[in-house]
Amino acid sequence: MKWETYKLKQLVKTQKSVGKWIESWEDIQDIDIMVSNNLYTNVVNDAVYRVYAPVAVAKFKGLEKEATYMLANDVNAYEVTSFNISGRYSQLLLKEVVISE
Repeated sequence: MKWETYKLKQLVKTQKSVGKWIESWEDIQDIDIMVSNNLYTNVVNDAVYRVYAPVAVAKFKGLEKEATYMLANDVNAYEVTSFNISGRYSQLLLKEVVISE
């Protein structure tokens, strides 16, 4: 694993003059993270399911609990589903997403 630079984006909701809410991703800043895929095992009715989930470690500690975040670079894009900022580094649980342009 190595440090890679990703753009941190936050979901912003704005209201138009007619009352319709528009959601858009606003760039916050570039941050360095290390991404790894962890293997989780779920057992349901005697069936074993193995799931790979991406997790990351970041040096950035300015994440807010109420906000929704996404990390993106030229190759990958991840939605931050959960995070812990109590230690030296931030721990991020990610979900890989596909960005359509």
